[in-house]
Amino acid sequence: MKQFNKIDINTFSSKLACSILASLTIMFIWLTLKTGVFFLFFLIPWLIFLSIIIIYILNSKVLITAEEVIIKSPFSSKRLKFDEIKTIGVYVRDKYSSYILKPENYNDDYAMAKFIYLSAKEHFNPFVLFRPNDLLEFHYNSEAYSLIISKVKANV
Repeated sequence: MKQFNKIDINTFSSKLACSILASLTIMFIWLTLKTGVFFLFFLIPWLIFLSIIIIYILNSKVLITAEEVIIKSPFSSKRLKFDEIKTIGVYVRDKYSSYILKPENYNDDYAMAKFIYLSAKEHFNPFVLFRPNDLLEFHYNSEAYSLIISKVKANV
C-alpha cells in the first residue's frame, strides 16, 4: 500500500491560495485589535473556516493498494478497483479553461495545477458539469500515476 497527498501544497496555485488566506487572516486580526469587538464577529468564523480548510488539506490522502485506489478525506471516501478503471488521464486547470494533456507532456511544468483523473466510464471527459460517483481526481504525482498505470495494465 502506498499513500500520497490528495492536495499538493507545492503547486503555484496552492501557494497563492495559502498566501491570500494568510493575508486575510492577518488583516482580520489587525482590524480586531484596532477596532475592538466589531471585527471579532468576522474573526471567529474566519478562523473556524480556515481550520476546516487546513484539516481537509492535511487529512486528504490517496491510497493505492494491490486491488484499488482509495481517496480518503475528512468528509468522504471513494474507491475504484483497478479492473474497473477504463479511463486514466491528466489534465491542467487554469483560470479560464481546462485541457487534457498528452502523455509526453505530463512532467512539463505548468503555472496551474495538474490533476490525475480515473473513471470507470470509457473515454470519460473530466469536464462534465455533473460529476459521476465513479470519478476519482487528485493532484498529479508522477510516482502515483506510474503506479496506477502499472496496476491497471497488469489487470488487463
